[in-house]
Amino acid sequence: GEGLGAVTLDFACLQCHTDKDVTWAADFASAVHSAGIVTGTEGDAELPSDFALGQNYPNPFNPSTTIEFALPQTSQVTITVYDATGRLIGTVVDNLMPAGQHSVTLQGDGLASGVYFYEMKAGNHEETKSMIVMK
Repeated sequence: GEGLGAVTLDFACLQCHTDKDVTWAADFASAVHSAGIVTGTEGDAELPSDFALGQNYPNPFNPSTTIEFALPQTSQVTITVYDATGRLIGTVVDNLMPAGQHSVTLQGDGLASGVYFYEMKAGNHEETKSMIVMK
């Protein structure tokens, strides 16, 4: 993207990649968040029409898994992980993020084997899915 959109993406990238600088973010945002690269499609990728939370993969997992999610508009996104009793384990994402397809890697190194739940809140959308840690 060009202009204001590109700047916004730069700063969105820096929220996650806090060890980087603005020059890196400008290159990263244009390379990774450009239409087609994140979604894996050729040409102009359409923005998602709805909020969506994907099933993590691999599942069961050890030690890490990937969670994909889609945003139809720029949104404040929170993805939290809970154990089977509903106890909060941690927050994976808590950022303002641009519209499009996104993925985040969850490191489960400190988690015991068992069933966990991950919940996405974005805009007025809430969605929860389960995942399994298998040591």
